[in-house]
Amino acid sequence: MKGIHILSTRLILHSLIELAGNAGIYIDQKEFIRTEPSLSPEKAASIEEIPARATLIFTSTNAVEALSRLVHEYNIQIPPHCKAFSVDGRTSTAINTLFPAFDIVATSETAKKLAEEIMAKGSGPLYYICGNLRRDELPALLCDKGIEVTELELYKTYPTPVTVEQTFDGIVFFSPSAASSFFSVNAIPDTTICFAIGDTTANAIREYTNNDIVVASKPRQDSIVAAIIKHFQSR
Repeated sequence: MKGIHILSTRLILHSLIELAGNAGIYIDQKEFIRTEPSLSPEKAASIEEIPARATLIFTSTNAVEALSRLVHEYNIQIPPHCKAFSVDGRTSTAINTLFPAFDIVATSETAKKLAEEIMAKGSGPLYYICGNLRRDELPALLCDKGIEVTELELYKTYPTPVTVEQTFDGIVFFSPSAASSFFSVNAIPDTTICFAIGDTTANAIREYTNNDIVVASKPRQDSIVAAIIKHFQSR
């Protein structure tokens, strides 16, 4: 297999970069979005009002990290045994790392499937920890079932588009916002393969291109790198 050159729109673990390199796949990295936690007394007050029997919902690692930053910045005491629903992968790992006392009731690979888990197993007041560009699927599904969810916007996402001069064999996308930022200033050849962390991101990519899309089997960095290696080794 000749050397394959891939562009990732988010930073990937160095160990996975090396794994791909050992397979003749070379991954360049450029970040097309940036996120900032919303650290303010008003946001801190909204967290302090979370009741003891609350259930928290997370669909991004940024949400977990933003909550952690806010808690430490304002020395907030969150009920230690909050229940949580989370998408699988880096998000659930971040919860276990930053909030080890949280009881993760269920994880799922997509926001839609997570909403179904919440309908089946949710209890207590529900709080969706999210950002300003959160997708509609989860809250819309819960609303349709008459399930009330309080949204707490704790971070903001900003596009940081970069014009890419080099032609790559594949482009890796980890979020719809990264896809939007990338395609706002770039077009890709018909032969370039797009790789998506999940179905929601894949659907966002389809808004900008008809190129082939490969979706990771699980919403994890190791899964998407495995999908890249498998795709190009099978050619």
